Amino acid sequence: MAKGWDLEHLRHSNARLLGKAGAPYRTKSKAKPVGIGKLPTSCTMCDKIFSDMKRTTSVSRNADEFWKDNEDDIKQEIHNALEGKMRHPYDKTAQESADSYVEELLQDDEQNGVEATITIYEKGEESTILIGHYTIQDMEGTGYGGDFIPVYHKTDAWRGYYDVESKKWKQIHSDTALAYSEDAKELEKFNDDLLKQANAAGIPIARAVSPTSNVFSASVDYFVPNEHAAKVEAMAKNLAKKYRDEERFASTALTGANPSEQTPHDKMLVKAVKRMKATGESPEQAATAIIKETKRDEKL
Repeated sequence: MAKGWDLEHLRHSNARLLGKAGAPYRTKSKAKPVGIGKLPTSCTMCDKIFSDMKRTTSVSRNADEFWKDNEDDIKQEIHNALEGKMRHPYDKTAQESADSYVEELLQDDEQNGVEATITIYEKGEESTILIGHYTIQDMEGTGYGGDFIPVYHKTDAWRGYYDVESKKWKQIHSDTALAYSEDAKELEKFNDDLLKQANAAGIPIARAVSPTSNVFSASVDYFVPNEHAAKVEAMAKNLAKKYRDEERFASTALTGANPSEQTPHDKMLVKAVKRMKATGESPEQAATAIIKETKRDEKL
């Protein structure tokens, strides 16, 4: 088993479930400025300090979005300090107070906003990169951290999922781990064999785990440098034929039970969904048809 491939740790992560999932795992910063009065409509000094911070404070990813998302709260923090209402007694100036607040925002992103965990396998070694919305934690200093970007895909007003994208690495296989399932055990075998084959060929390979809201599953995608994509993609396709079964995955994801453990009701649900996809029928029409088929079969 590859080190770090433990489905227990994936429970906090989430996965794309048949293309749809719940609200994304995204925690807004716990750091909040104390609302000491309402921020004035115009505060020249607040604007000046905020503008200076944008030029001098390093944000490793999505800097423009970071400053836009947090502008009001940061200016409120600056205003509080100018009024002598600082959250921390050791903050001696508005600039220092604002700096400490921004640092808290970025630390919260590192701790709570991990939107993808990238594991790089190269030359028999593995290293980890944690990607937040605004920050990158390249744990072993691989230099690959900036190669990967988490991208949020919205499926409806409340739901969506994250994917990982890269210009330097190509995705050669996309999958989902359904925790504690027979399908996940087969994915684990796929994972181990793919890593072994890539390592034997001397090709670095990255596994990205990224979230949506299904707490018992996680998206698992594999990437290799662009120049090796064709070779490793062929490896992945051959291994997928051996270990990955679309019907097993779909029925497990749909019912929450392994095929060998599914109840008659579970099996009817799976049949109804397959019928909907094949015929375009509504859920009611498909369910009615499957119930009729089941009753007919019981009489035979």
